[in-house]
Amino acid sequence: MTVSITIAGTALNTFKEWDVVSGARTIVVTLIGDWGRSGWGEGPWSQSGDTWVAAGATFEAQRQAIINGLDSAGSDVNGWNAEVRDKILVASVVRTSSTVVTIILPVIPHYDITSDETITVTIPGAALTGGSGAAATPTFSITADVLPTVTNNDTYLPPTPDYLICDRTGYKVTVDEGLVKEWTGNKVRSKSYEERHPQDFVKVRPEKLKGSPRPEQTDRFVTDVYTEVSLADLD
Repeated sequence: MTVSITIAGTALNTFKEWDVVSGARTIVVTLIGDWGRSGWGEGPWSQSGDTWVAAGATFEAQRQAIINGLDSAGSDVNGWNAEVRDKILVASVVRTSSTVVTIILPVIPHYDITSDETITVTIPGAALTGGSGAAATPTFSITADVLPTVTNNDTYLPPTPDYLICDRTGYKVTVDEGLVKEWTGNKVRSKSYEERHPQDFVKVRPEKLKGSPRPEQTDRFVTDVYTEVSLADLD
């Protein structure tokens, strides 16, 4: 069964050392079959090819092997192989469909390289129904953040990241998009901005009592008062 394996995702965009450290980049692996026509070339065109093994326990058992196939040609002690390939969790590998798998790179705080790295993605045969693995195309590269040499008493300030972090969502936004300051003091992206609720501005008038209150009065009891009357008094 013939199959081509391609990769896409945000990891193929301009990928710098700091981007690996901050995480959230994706590697999308897609299986592409060959187009052909059935019936001795007279039938309708259709695409056939390999697929990922069945979702569930079968695919989950192959996730670590897929991670092991994310290999760098570099040899830095804290490079891709040591800090990314050997440490990311299998939960980062998601079977999106029968032909697509997405690998989500987490935050890698200790990633540190001295020279650029080139990453090759090789898919193991056990992860495919056809049983034949292959290297995906294209490879992608990570550019090292090379610091300038500091001489004498020069003070070096590291480059400022070219993005901002939203206080509410934690999402990254570009410097051009910017952040908006809320009444709470938080700086958030424009999509997450919330106006202060109008009820916060309602002024309540103090309650006024009409007249003086009348307290409960002391109980008063009627005493039994009577005069004895005789028959003589009735004549």
